[in-house]
Amino acid sequence: MESNFVSAQILFAGFTIRKVDVTETDQALRGAKFKLEKQVQKEDLEKGQEELWEAAGEGTSDQSGLISFKHLTEGIYRLTEIEAPEGYSLAKRPIPVEITLNRETMEYVITIKDNEHAGNREDPFLITNHKTYELPNAGGRGIYWYSIGGTLLMLAGALILYRNKRKEVLGG
Repeated sequence: MESNFVSAQILFAGFTIRKVDVTETDQALRGAKFKLEKQVQKEDLEKGQEELWEAAGEGTSDQSGLISFKHLTEGIYRLTEIEAPEGYSLAKRPIPVEITLNRETMEYVITIKDNEHAGNREDPFLITNHKTYELPNAGGRGIYWYSIGGTLLMLAGALILYRNKRKEVLGG
């Protein structure tokens, strides 16, 4: 008995992100560390658990700001920045990633909300980061001269007040 049925499936998916400065998207950021976690399906959860995430990968951005995640399967993922590049702040929330398999074309579709890039090395998903700002230096050596000057002015005012009150009391 002969069959004409052929089945092919892509075993794994993958995507690439590029970490960049929020104001200058052509400036790649090196040293951003991310972890990728996959949501455990509801039927695999133990009784009483609402959601569970399992590790799916981890990576640090290179000098081009690139990080690749490979060997992924269909599902819901979250990408969390766990270490920001020097001078930058951590992302506030995990980034949701959805991987679906198109059963007609047998291709994986990877979606990051509000990110129109393809997610490959030529057109990676852009993940932006804000610079941390440094508060101005309050204090320092110059403040002592202002403190001494203010104290002397207060002493001079107290002395003048004392002399005026003394003249009133003594009547002179």
